[in-house]
Amino acid sequence: MPDIEILDSAGHLTAVEIPAGLGSYVPRFDVGFESQWYEFDYPSENVSYIATCRVKGRILIEGEECIEVTYVCRNSEDEITGSKQMFYATRADWVFWIGQILHSLKQDTPDIFEKITSNGLRRHIKRGDEWIEEYTYRCGKVRRRERVEGVARNNAIVKIDDKEYQCLHIRSLDEYQPENGEIRRGLSETFIDERGYDILYRRYAGPGFRPEILERLADAPSIKHNGQVWKLLYTSVREGGVKL
Repeated sequence: MPDIEILDSAGHLTAVEIPAGLGSYVPRFDVGFESQWYEFDYPSENVSYIATCRVKGRILIEGEECIEVTYVCRNSEDEITGSKQMFYATRADWVFWIGQILHSLKQDTPDIFEKITSNGLRRHIKRGDEWIEEYTYRCGKVRRRERVEGVARNNAIVKIDDKEYQCLHIRSLDEYQPENGEIRRGLSETFIDERGYDILYRRYAGPGFRPEILERLADAPSIKHNGQVWKLLYTSVREGGVKL
């Protein structure tokens, strides 16, 4: 894993544009745009998978022009572990995640379009903004609800090896609940630079996670959120910030 350092900064970055929503790996809606993310698990700090996303083009869904983005995930052995298509609609300064197709690795399982109900997210996020994203969709036979509370906390300097980025630091607390299931929560941090690129993404485990996971992360770096301790689960770095 590259050397990573995060420093608070007074900074001048007051707003960023996020075309496809946080954690989507898509900083641009330009057709043909492609990027890669490298994920490093803790505590091994080895590459666990590489996610490649590509803005494929525009498509009509129920009469509305949408943007189609493809994702392909590979493990460290370059084996495909999953792929999907995501569909986004933009309306004025808002972006809506409206559907997805998950591609099964099983040959006899059909690909099905899953419609998603979303309250949308502003494409331009300013320092100090707080927001709530909500999604409802059916994943296979199970209906799921997701809710994300986000806040643009402050400016930060992110150093990755010999590169340095001025970023806006965003923290998100999310929860999802399968139909008739228990609520599960997760915490993440996203660092977005002036171009709208989410340079660094960190996912944390905390209250509600299985004991064996928290035990494995006993010595992991931690942060506090709303008085609760969260342990670093994995780190994702965009291409260009990675030396393998």
